[in-house]
Amino acid sequence: MKTTPDRVAQAAQLAMLIELSTSPKPGNVDRSHDFEEIKFHHFLISAVSAYPAFRDAALGLLPTGALIRRAVGSWRDWGLSQNTHFGSLTLLMPLAAAAGRGGDLRTSVAAVLEETTTEDSVEFYAAFEIAGARVAEVADLSLKDPASPDKIREEEKTLLDLMRLSSAHDLVAREWSSGFERSFLLARLLAEGVRELGLNDGVAITYLEALAAVPDSLVASKFGPAKAKEASERAGSILGFEVRETLRLAEELDLAIVVEMKEVGLEDLVVRELAGRRAIVTSFFHQSVREVKELGGLKTGIIISSLPINPVDLALWAEADSIFPRLTDPNLFIRAHRAGIEVYPWTINDPDQVRWLNRLGADGVVTDDPCRVRKAADDPVTNVKAGECQYYPCHHFEGQDCTFCFCPLYPCKDPELGRFIRSRRGKRLWSCVDCTLVHRPEVARYFRDHPDATTEELKQVDRDGG
Repeated sequence: MKTTPDRVAQAAQLAMLIELSTSPKPGNVDRSHDFEEIKFHHFLISAVSAYPAFRDAALGLLPTGALIRRAVGSWRDWGLSQNTHFGSLTLLMPLAAAAGRGGDLRTSVAAVLEETTTEDSVEFYAAFEIAGARVAEVADLSLKDPASPDKIREEEKTLLDLMRLSSAHDLVAREWSSGFERSFLLARLLAEGVRELGLNDGVAITYLEALAAVPDSLVASKFGPAKAKEASERAGSILGFEVRETLRLAEELDLAIVVEMKEVGLEDLVVRELAGRRAIVTSFFHQSVREVKELGGLKTGIIISSLPINPVDLALWAEADSIFPRLTDPNLFIRAHRAGIEVYPWTINDPDQVRWLNRLGADGVVTDDPCRVRKAADDPVTNVKAGECQYYPCHHFEGQDCTFCFCPLYPCKDPELGRFIRSRRGKRLWSCVDCTLVHRPEVARYFRDHPDATTEELKQVDRDGG
């Protein structure tokens, strides 16, 4: 029997509202959990504003791309300025159109997807620009490239074609490419979970099972594949318990504690108390950090107040996973990350300084004022490719290579490349303001392939022309 357009729109809207209100749902906004910059009520507005587009989809009044753009555009009518449901709308709109046709839903949705056109692709790109959603960087036909729509028309790429191109790194695109295979599977699991556990708990458990099975592409685009994999593994680690215990542990997944040991001799106690918890044990006493690692395998970090000659060597000796420095320089982040060690500077209360440290490569910061710096910490790192950096060309020549925005050689103290100057406070500082060595394309290419190259080696590459 054919479902009425209003019923289809109500079902799509309820799907968004039930998912939104389910709690706990670690890593997401829900009825018990706001983000600093975007809150529960923003998602409520977004879900309600989508109703007319879902109804028109069921009526078959507009193509899929135009419907997605219309739904996203309605956010602005209600004062929403940030992305809320772009991924949900991209998933639900073809399902709503298919449900309005009647018959077997799988067959109908496959037909809707195959009928998409080049103009649907162009409309989708326009919707993305309105939404300001996060996606993974790609070399060709990037959603962030203003030239992509013209190229799409030239190559006659349908929206389904584009989804197939993105299916390797984006879960929504993978659903389009597979005819919503995983969505139909999860729908069956969800129905079973709700029958057994009730609406809220059934949705929450299914969410955790889905996250454990496949890393979230949104997390990957925001924080990188390693963090997405870690989030997936953490979700899997709390499944298999009694439901109440799993949901209690889910509430803790968004939280991690950093414990500073201020005295030696507490290693056994700390390991015992933190067993099974998501925690990082830190200390100025690096021997104690090493003992904690040996006793319990917890994540650890060394705290340093000065900047020693080889802070990474200290961390490696202590078998630490991270360094918590008071002072930093670009080299610290590069060398630490090369050794698989994270860096968390302290104590950072200025949002601008947080953004600067993010560009340097900080994995996070220690702060006394999390509410003040939260948005800055969550902001994506500014793209520093040529033409996209607000400081380009920082060394005043076109075509410079910006791979090494911050020179890994600093301070090289090579008199051919820089000089010592005095600051206004009388401090002696190394200035390389006129040095362009690591920004020369042939040198940057060599340095990428030979990260341990010396200054003299790079100068020779420059003299030889690559």
